[in-house]
Amino acid sequence: MRRKNWLLLAGCGLTAWVLLIRTKNPSGHKLPDHIRGFVQYATALEAQQVPLYRSLANACRRSSNPHLAVGLEKAMLVEQEHLDKLQSHAIRAGIPVGKWTTLGNVLGILSGKVLSRVPPTISLKVISLIENKAAQDYKQAYRQCSDETLRDLFLSNQVDEENHAAWAVRMLQFTPNDKLP
Repeated sequence: MRRKNWLLLAGCGLTAWVLLIRTKNPSGHKLPDHIRGFVQYATALEAQQVPLYRSLANACRRSSNPHLAVGLEKAMLVEQEHLDKLQSHAIRAGIPVGKWTTLGNVLGILSGKVLSRVPPTISLKVISLIENKAAQDYKQAYRQCSDETLRDLFLSNQVDEENHAAWAVRMLQFTPNDKLP
């Protein structure tokens, strides 16, 4: 074959591959709109939590609360993992999440600035509320999703969010007069 024909064939193959990745999940079925919407929402949620926890951890380090800072940093790493996995699945399914990631990041920066200026007890209560809501949302999405890969991700994220909420509640038990262990 001539070089021109090879380039045309390669270009068609690349185009077909991109279209397949952008529109289909591995089982070859398009995801329902409500699941696509949930992936966008969850991406924004996780993108919000990463800078929020970073800001709170930095504030705790500055105010000599290393125990709380370490817990927040660990939660931040888990939330970053959630975000990375959601974005990977979004790319695979052709779900646009760029603006949702940006929105979540901006909200996380703003909420982190606000919550890093209040006592840790208030921040922990807010964290508990956010994490419990996220766990409920992942549970509902898990029940409604037929894609096994996404179901596994939703269930895993649900359990992590439940653990973060429980951790925040546990830390509240140790915060009389805003002192932490």
